[in-house]
Amino acid sequence: MCPKGMNTMSGVRSPTTMIVSVVFLWAVCWVSTSSCSGELGSDVVKTVGELQFQDDGISTFSSSAAPAPKSSGDTISLANGDFELTNITAMTTTLADSTSTSIPNWIAGGAGVQILVNTNYSMAKGTPSVYCIHLNNPDAIINGTQGTISTTLAANAETGKTYTVHYDVARMPDAPMNLWPALKVSNIQGGTVREYAIKQPVYNMTDSRSQITWTKQSFVYTGTGVSTVIKFESMSEKYGPMIDNVETLSGKHELAAAPPSKISGLSQKLVPLFTLVALAMSHCSPAFSTTIAT
Repeated sequence: MCPKGMNTMSGVRSPTTMIVSVVFLWAVCWVSTSSCSGELGSDVVKTVGELQFQDDGISTFSSSAAPAPKSSGDTISLANGDFELTNITAMTTTLADSTSTSIPNWIAGGAGVQILVNTNYSMAKGTPSVYCIHLNNPDAIINGTQGTISTTLAANAETGKTYTVHYDVARMPDAPMNLWPALKVSNIQGGTVREYAIKQPVYNMTDSRSQITWTKQSFVYTGTGVSTVIKFESMSEKYGPMIDNVETLSGKHELAAAPPSKISGLSQKLVPLFTLVALAMSHCSPAFSTTIAT
């Protein structure tokens, strides 16, 4: 029956129109989900127990959160990309800010970052990592809690040449479940931000300090022949992304996209609702504009 207070002038929608409407709504959601899922394997080929780049430009690696691929002559020197060199002695969470020298070859900024240890947080699987970086300072009380960490590459990026940054990323498990952190990755050449990207880590509702979902992401940029700084920045309050195992490579070695976004997942959940609405409206006027108040 139509909503109270509404009456139809043209009667009941025909069965054919109703079926077409329902099929159309299902088709829209299916195409949306399929196109997103299709992007997942566009850059890598899955083999037994490992992932391999289609262009074979760099070595294979086991699991999606393994260490960055071994050098094949295409890597660019980046000291302490795995953050295993630290100047801390206590095996506990330690704050590093702009005045700190706790992370050799890296400069912390913003509200500061936390150095996390594997005695308290699980690191990326397949790695010997003891330390990783949380890009927030939850205890900061002035000017926000977002932190940054950056490093200057040893060699200048060649003009017009493409480069790729690989890194492991995860969501800080201490965060409330409704917080989906964002990460900004940028390259700064000659003091100017040339390219940047906003990324979000994938996580599971069951994640905890002892079970963290780590994934590997990539960031591609083009050289301009001057000194290059790679910078990671939290875009979230209090709790943000965690990063580890940063490596730079010559050439374009983009990784596959993350799993379907929450929006795509939501569209799947809304399909039954769309169907219900279509069925309900099949008993009303085909055009809402033809309804009149009783």
